[in-house]
Amino acid sequence: MSFFLDHIQRIIRQYEGNTPLAAFLKHYFRQYPKLGSRDRKALSEAVYIYYRCRRFFNNEVAVETVIAQGITRCSSQNAFLQKMIPPQPATPDMLPDQLHDFDEHISPGLPVSKWLRSLWQQPQLFLRLRRDPQQIKRLLQENGIPFAAEPLPGNMANDCLKLPNGSAVDGILPADAYVVQDWASQASMHLLLQETGVKPASAWDVCSGAGGKSLLLKDRTGVRSLLATDIRESILHNLRQRFRLYSLGQVDTLVLNSADEQAVKKAMGSRQFDLVLCDVPCSGSGTWARTPEQFHFFRPERDLQKFRQLQYPIAANAASYVAPGGILAYITCSVFHEENEDVVARLEQNTSLQLLYKELIDGIGRQADCLYLAVFRKRMP
Repeated sequence: MSFFLDHIQRIIRQYEGNTPLAAFLKHYFRQYPKLGSRDRKALSEAVYIYYRCRRFFNNEVAVETVIAQGITRCSSQNAFLQKMIPPQPATPDMLPDQLHDFDEHISPGLPVSKWLRSLWQQPQLFLRLRRDPQQIKRLLQENGIPFAAEPLPGNMANDCLKLPNGSAVDGILPADAYVVQDWASQASMHLLLQETGVKPASAWDVCSGAGGKSLLLKDRTGVRSLLATDIRESILHNLRQRFRLYSLGQVDTLVLNSADEQAVKKAMGSRQFDLVLCDVPCSGSGTWARTPEQFHFFRPERDLQKFRQLQYPIAANAASYVAPGGILAYITCSVFHEENEDVVARLEQNTSLQLLYKELIDGIGRQADCLYLAVFRKRMP
């Protein structure tokens, strides 16, 4: 057991949270080629459990104890991990009621204890089916991959499937027949379209990332003119590749810092859009069950400010390019009111946007992420 704990201790000492934990572990394991796949899998799970659970204990509790109780709380099924670190019953100390770091930050309507408990479990894998749903379901059944339809707002087609996390669908399903996209992300776009009935001729995805929401928008509405901007050229390259994979035609892309008012003015000129998507940079707290290392290292009093300095300027800048009567959707994957309701209130007060709808999309009961959506209409002059 000592070699196993030695590796865990070494990983925890070396890892500072500056890169995704998955990437760090991949690099770490390259340095120890004698570790077999069973060792790597168990070590990875142990470290993830540690970061899911460490904050629920005081600093004096040993790493081994945190993981031993975490195995129980996180419902680990890894037999080798349990052999190396025998599970322990979780003590009353390891309860969300003991952790108050986030009490004053949670958006209304989401119990903080419910959110904290959700961080102990890895969310599931969700697919958005683009075509041939019966073929996809048949292929999943033939390959022994369990699935279930997960309803979306206003969606009678049941084209969202939930699969066990880690299901290997690459090489089994036709690559252009589905998109990997969390339920809450799909739900945000369905709610946007349902609440507004918008069928945009033109749209701007302000902080597009790899374009999951743009892909759904294109599939659902056939929007003719679509601009995707992001601060990273590499992610825009991925977006363009995805549009080609799905045969969705032309998408314009532009590297742009949307928080920089002058840069936006120079790039946009007099352009206006029927629909603007602002999926802004945020803490990601609604997705921390997938990335528990972010939960472990995040300190609200230190880290929320840097996101607040981006979110309102991005949305306010984008609001200038919504056509009169057009729609702006403000989206975060955060559960903190500073990034959600507080920004929405500023937009209502300081822009010509009229709030139509807002919701914290709670995916916890579906083993999915949480997102926040606010939908505005641009007032007519």
